[in-house]
Amino acid sequence: MHHLAHAFYACIPADLQTYCVLTAEIARRALAHFGLTSHLEPCQLWCVTSQANYAVGFLGRGARSHKWDGHVVCRVGPWLLDTALFHFEREFSLPVPRVALVRSFAVPTQALARATVGPDRDVWWLRPPGDAPTTPPVEPEALITQHAQRLVERLLAIDPLMRP
Repeated sequence: MHHLAHAFYACIPADLQTYCVLTAEIARRALAHFGLTSHLEPCQLWCVTSQANYAVGFLGRGARSHKWDGHVVCRVGPWLLDTALFHFEREFSLPVPRVALVRSFAVPTQALARATVGPDRDVWWLRPPGDAPTTPPVEPEALITQHAQRLVERLLAIDPLMRP
């Protein structure tokens, strides 16, 4: 998992950094290649600072300009892999890591996980509001397959012992 998080944008184009459904599905497919079961998990994303709070996904705006009003991560057991934190940098000028791998909370709660991502800056992953449409859009299969294969090849180059 850690290799995947570190290698992700070394082989996935940076212009996909805000396509959470696409990048989470690429990660899911790569993990499946190595025998790891995962799924896409809808969530609302918050960046909390001492100055203000910023939210991404499930803001009640509905789909606009072919953009889904949601956010998803790839869940592998207790781990959340978020490959689309770049929303905070692009929309709010908040520097954040390109990829986050965080352990989810062990107790049932609205909050799924939290990570400190900078001085005075935490990111929270929360369950979507109860009435939000949480079904993500379908992404192009050829694009998913192409990039998942590139990611698998990159991971095998880093650690040949990862072969299934």
